[in-house]
Amino acid sequence: KDTTTAMELNRAVADSYDGRDEARQAMRALNNRFHYPLTPNQVMEILEQSKTLSASYGFEDLLINTYLNVALQQILFGDMEACAEYLALAKPMIRTRKDEGYYYSASGFYHINNGDIDRAIEDTHRSIELLSDGDFDEKNVHSYFLLQELYRLEGRYKEAYIALMQFAKIYTRQNNTESA
Repeated sequence: KDTTTAMELNRAVADSYDGRDEARQAMRALNNRFHYPLTPNQVMEILEQSKTLSASYGFEDLLINTYLNVALQQILFGDMEACAEYLALAKPMIRTRKDEGYYYSASGFYHINNGDIDRAIEDTHRSIELLSDGDFDEKNVHSYFLLQELYRLEGRYKEAYIALMQFAKIYTRQNNTESA
């Protein structure tokens, strides 16, 4: 009933979140930079900026993406030990099926590059399972392509063909939707 007090309390709460939307957008923009070639120093700069934003605003849901992106970058740099470290940092941050799906996707890439094809197949299947909710998450269409390659490497050609057809079906549907 005390409107003045209510407004003051509202301002106090709102002020503590001032800039939160901009910070969230900045963190997403930082994660998007991983789509381009980066040097090891640039990767570490993005990581530090993301950790700072996460600590300031509590964006653990976005920090997991940063750790997974840094893990994948470490594969490109040939540092499998660092990749494993960032995967280990990301794992306790998993909160959703989507987080877990992307974790297992990155883990699959780690294991294929570490020579453990069976574990890579297992993790890629787990990723597909987690990212499927009625229909496959088309942002993760690469998982079927990776699975096809893994089966091919193992000489499991029928399974490779099935995975490739799943990739083609989703890729075609995705591109038909975008061009419509």
